[in-house]
Amino acid sequence: MLMNRKRRPSHPLAMPVARFSALSLVCVATSGAALAQGANASLSGIVQDATGAHVAHARVTVVEQGKNARRTAESNDAGLYVLPQLPAGQYVVSVDAPGFATAQRNLMLTVGEHADLDVRVQIQATADVTVETSETVVEREDPSLSTVTGERSIRQLPLNGRDVTQLALLSPGVVPMRRGNPDSQGLGRQISISGRRTNQVEFLLDGTDVNDAYNNTPGGASGVILGVDSIAQFRVLVNGYGAEFGRTGGGVIDQITRSGSNRLHGSAFEFVRNSAMDTKNYFDSATQPIPHFTRNQFGGALGGPVGHGKTFYFGNYEGIRQALGTTTSAIVPNAASRARGVAAVQPYLAIIPTANGVDYGDGTAAYVSTSNATLQEDFAIGRMDRTLSDRTSIFGRYQFDNANVYTPDNLQISRAHNRSRAQYVTAQMTHSFSPRLVNQTRVAYNRSYYTLQYDITKTIDPSLSFVPGRPFGSISITGGPMIGPMRFGPNVNALNLFEGNDDLTLTLGRHTLAFGVDEKQIIFPQESAQSQNGFYQFNSVALFLAGTASSVEIALPGSNPQRKWRQHMDSAYITDTWRATDALSITGGLRYERTSVPNEVNGLQANVRNVLTDTADTVGPMYTNPSNLNFAPRLGFAYSPRKASNTSVRGAFGVYFDPLWTDFYLNAGSRQPPFYTIGGVKTGTPITFPNTVITSSNFSLGRIDVVQYNPASPYVMQWNLSVQQQLAKGAVLTIAYDANRGVHDQRITDENQAIPQIVNGRKFFPTTSVVRNPNFTSIRYKKTDGLSSVNALQATLSWQFHDILQMRSTYIWQKSIDTSSLVSAQGSENDITQDPDSLRAEKGLSNYDLRNYSSNSITSNLPNLGGPGWLGKGWSLNGIALFSSGAPFSALISFDNARARIGTGPSQERPDLFPGRSSNPIKGGPVQYFDPTAFALPTPGFFGNLGRNTMIGPGLVSIDGALNKSFAFGERARLQLRGEVFNIPNRPNFGIPSQRNVFATGGARVGSAGVITSTLTSSRQIQLGARFEF
Repeated sequence: MLMNRKRRPSHPLAMPVARFSALSLVCVATSGAALAQGANASLSGIVQDATGAHVAHARVTVVEQGKNARRTAESNDAGLYVLPQLPAGQYVVSVDAPGFATAQRNLMLTVGEHADLDVRVQIQATADVTVETSETVVEREDPSLSTVTGERSIRQLPLNGRDVTQLALLSPGVVPMRRGNPDSQGLGRQISISGRRTNQVEFLLDGTDVNDAYNNTPGGASGVILGVDSIAQFRVLVNGYGAEFGRTGGGVIDQITRSGSNRLHGSAFEFVRNSAMDTKNYFDSATQPIPHFTRNQFGGALGGPVGHGKTFYFGNYEGIRQALGTTTSAIVPNAASRARGVAAVQPYLAIIPTANGVDYGDGTAAYVSTSNATLQEDFAIGRMDRTLSDRTSIFGRYQFDNANVYTPDNLQISRAHNRSRAQYVTAQMTHSFSPRLVNQTRVAYNRSYYTLQYDITKTIDPSLSFVPGRPFGSISITGGPMIGPMRFGPNVNALNLFEGNDDLTLTLGRHTLAFGVDEKQIIFPQESAQSQNGFYQFNSVALFLAGTASSVEIALPGSNPQRKWRQHMDSAYITDTWRATDALSITGGLRYERTSVPNEVNGLQANVRNVLTDTADTVGPMYTNPSNLNFAPRLGFAYSPRKASNTSVRGAFGVYFDPLWTDFYLNAGSRQPPFYTIGGVKTGTPITFPNTVITSSNFSLGRIDVVQYNPASPYVMQWNLSVQQQLAKGAVLTIAYDANRGVHDQRITDENQAIPQIVNGRKFFPTTSVVRNPNFTSIRYKKTDGLSSVNALQATLSWQFHDILQMRSTYIWQKSIDTSSLVSAQGSENDITQDPDSLRAEKGLSNYDLRNYSSNSITSNLPNLGGPGWLGKGWSLNGIALFSSGAPFSALISFDNARARIGTGPSQERPDLFPGRSSNPIKGGPVQYFDPTAFALPTPGFFGNLGRNTMIGPGLVSIDGALNKSFAFGERARLQLRGEVFNIPNRPNFGIPSQRNVFATGGARVGSAGVITSTLTSSRQIQLGARFEF
């Protein structure tokens, strides 16, 4: 017997609403509707006899091992059978046909997999049953680019921090975000899939949406996703996924949780790290002891049956206790500069610690210090599964995570307190009406709660506060330090998501049809304050010493940043997977996805509807709805020649909408007059630091955040083509082309710049220039006119050799281009566009462009090393290696040299490039990573001619390893001792320069330009662990 397993136009497609109504009625009437979200797998194949003829009416039975849950199907006249909506797991597949011997196969189904299992049965000669194990070979049905990580890798790989997100970085098409902006991108580790933005990734847990309030990675305040022991399988969808997936244009992370089985099983573990086993960070003092570090990560899991094997339970707990000392560096005035400060600034200079590091020669020097951040996090999950009959099964799951992190700033003045609390509840029922008709219903309540607030830790004279009776405010010095806490806060986000979906799968001949609907409702209490304690901006250290502020802002009395938002998303889809021939499968689908406009329940919503002509905000809906005609087609194919079943060719095209969700209006929604008003002083009015008094005569409306009133629907067109070849038993090579194009991307602009003149084809701003709308000062404007494109080549080699070796090695070459990379909020990376009117001028490498990236993982069970059995057996060696080129960044000017009336924060203006010099003048090293002499100060009144993101930051090499020794206690219990080393080569993986300004006010060169003050990874750290399993 032989067996092969195969594994306006604001919208691109406008369809009359009546058509959608008809489609919706068909879905509801036919199916009760459905949205599978890919948590389950499917199995199909063709039953043939020894001559290759199709065998009809063969009975195919699958039994899930450990639970004895079974499903059956019958092959049709073409020999085709289909078993949809199977939970991922290990199965025994039996094929019975009259006159033929029974065939049995052991088979592993992975999350979201469309497995293809052809069976060739022999004429019955004896009563024997043939049992074989299906080996992983090429994918012959699913056209998407996706990768599944199984339990062995999840449990054995040395995941730093036991962070579930790190599993995604081992999949082709997934890269880490190399530039941070944590105040606006959520808490979890930021990842980019297929070169797209980090907030374009959807995270699914058992088929339900768990993205955080920033529409980003759902990590805790610790920055990681705990619960490695609760994950059964982990899947990453990169490109070309089917119509059952929506809500995102940048990839899907699909996780399923573990369940209990017929046998009692459990584990207990603890992992320990401390500074005694570590090496110093590059920026740690050579003469001082290594900063203190202790980390304990501990927990356990338990699962088993209840009663007689129809009900199963599983539970898992994990906790972290950590105290982490880190060395930080800040740029502060040197001794000579401090002496030149005017009397008004001397009390504030006294708040700033005295420089103790390198002097940059421009009046500034480094202040290096060690601070201690603390972390406490607790994670727990409980799941119950129940098999009601061979046709019906249900499960319920509750997950909880609570974390508190306290982090001092680099001047030891304030401390940030991040607190997160996530609770996810899901219930699901799967029912088989017949072997050809299966339905799945799922409901969920997912709550993500997050707060950020700042405490002043240094004793500061209350008389230095900018608002009487309030805590000390904030002073931002371009090219120097931030004195005091961030002016954005406190922030409170409590995202409550209610989700319900239903999926129906119907098999008709060679067609497998799926219909689905999904409903998401959010209740979102939110608070995002700004400048409640007062804020001063200085455009250089010299201007700070002179007490000459460029702007001042304060939230006026009566401003209310608290909002209660309501919003919903309605989706429906239909797909058809057609087994056109034994060698060719074609998948087509259409998805409709409509997102409502957010509604504030107390009417506290307003917006500037025309940023050029409006005189004030208009109370009412923030924007109009662009999603009423959001139809997204999908099409794909998979071809595998019968004479070469170890080869497959696959391709797909699809349209994927990015809904205007919480990340679109997060800040603008809570900072709009007349409900929240930030005041400043009129242009030309002297700013008396630190005692500026805002009166009715000098009042000017401060910076406001505005979203486009008539936005378009952002969407991404994805397409891919791949060839997969089995090289040997268990070894598969995949070569893929992965591409996408983003249309109507969100971007943030400085929209109320001055009115320019055109001189020799260039914008020129005279000294008398005035802003475009005199009724406002600065407007940070989020609009949907951005463009982006990604082209990538992927190569992946996967090899599984029995139980001895499992490895995956990937290489990606990609180029990611866009017109803006700013994701959502504060813009502390200076990524607001220089020219709000020219997409061409802002087109450049995206922040997510990592030109070369390679991920490698291996788990290996070593052979007997000799000697006594207790010593020579049970060894395993596991490892992860990541190699990456650097992330792009821009050179900047710290002040408004163009006289464009910059007002959205730190200046985003760029310099000129000297003729004949490289736009990427990299010198290397953290002292002066790039050569600032390659850049010239533009003629006043003109923008610089340097492009955006022309320089490339340092590369990354990260190699982690683990050596494990297991001691067996009988047949069912074992103790595993683990030694894990992170950053084995102890390589300092530098971040991009913290000082990217090359010119200060007046044209003086910034002495600290190109200085790098941080690393992206820790120095070499050793972790010891013990794990007991039974």
